[in-house]
Amino acid sequence: MLNRGNMPGYPANGTRGNQPQELDQTDPRGPSIAGRARVFHLFLHRELFGNDCDKQENIFQVGVAAPPKAGLCSSLPRVAGRGWGNNGVRGMSMYKMIGQILSCLIVFTHTGARADLFGSGTNQFNIDFVPIGHAGNAADATGYGAVGYNYRIGKTEVSIDQFFKARAADGRIGNGNENYWNDGFRTVGLDAPASAVDWFEAAMFCNWLTTGDAYTGVYQFNGSGTLVALDRTYRNGNGLAYVLPSEDEWYKAAYFKADGSGYSLYASGLGTVPIHGTVNGWNYYSGGYVNEHPNDTWVVGFGAEEQNGTHDMMGNLLEWSESAVDGTLDDLQESRTIRGGEYGNDEFELSSEFRLNGTPEVDKLNRGFRVAVIPEPSSVLLLTIGAGALLFQRRAVRRRFDRPASRNRFP
Repeated sequence: MLNRGNMPGYPANGTRGNQPQELDQTDPRGPSIAGRARVFHLFLHRELFGNDCDKQENIFQVGVAAPPKAGLCSSLPRVAGRGWGNNGVRGMSMYKMIGQILSCLIVFTHTGARADLFGSGTNQFNIDFVPIGHAGNAADATGYGAVGYNYRIGKTEVSIDQFFKARAADGRIGNGNENYWNDGFRTVGLDAPASAVDWFEAAMFCNWLTTGDAYTGVYQFNGSGTLVALDRTYRNGNGLAYVLPSEDEWYKAAYFKADGSGYSLYASGLGTVPIHGTVNGWNYYSGGYVNEHPNDTWVVGFGAEEQNGTHDMMGNLLEWSESAVDGTLDDLQESRTIRGGEYGNDEFELSSEFRLNGTPEVDKLNRGFRVAVIPEPSSVLLLTIGAGALLFQRRAVRRRFDRPASRNRFP
């Protein structure tokens, strides 16, 4: 009989107890998943490194931002809990171990929105990102939306406040006119979306999020500020890259249904015309503007939440994507795709059928952007481990029933 007395989630007498309670209590998955994730996290360290991660670094909660650390642990969300017992994972049955692995895969690949922290001092700010899963989905009938990996995308458009705090740290980002909607004549506020941002300025912002240097990251600029290369394999020391979403990444985040069942015409998840205005609707033109001129936009995050947890992928401002309008970015100066519609567009421009092209060095007052994070490193690692675990389970089951009963050691 397996002695569970020293395992997380079990009291000393070995009967089932409460799972560790340190999981973020706003997480609807509850503490039972926390215990499973804890088991697997410690299992990885024991099996791969021969040590307990608790002895080397602090553990942080799932869904709570914390500075990543080097090594495998830096890409794995952790669940705080008690130390490892004397019996360890080696005493677990194969089936229980597989169950723990698959359960924690759910934790790591389906966490909700979380904030990444940037800058320091008075220029510190957060950006909220939502996870986009269902890696390997097929493209929509339009030909767009297929993405072979999980990733995250900004919950909102980048705000004036966020943009100018980055610019205060690196003055090469933008030219100072991105506060159009809070310039004194227009008074939407610092939480209005940054606009009049050209493609290169948006790319520099993404670089700064990645490396702290506007010229270094996925988008590689020379000393004169000219884009000379684009390398999507680039990662910072924490294994992350902040980028402008490709057209497929943007399209999937907007129009692919959260349950993975296919695409919708609108980011609301529906095929009907979106609600016009109000906190339950979107900022676009429908017989009139939502806001009185000159305050045509609204602050980021206002209005209805869309099917994948984003805001304003329909309306408010048009948004840059990384992709060339012809689908092949073989000239760094060629036109880029723009999606999403803006406050002066009608419902058609909000739909999946609408796309524009824009010259990358041209900024316009109705254009903004949001940021993506590619890929979700823990998702790639854990999905690979999970696939291997399932294969191992199948082989173990076959061996189990081929053995004499006296050799069956699985409880």
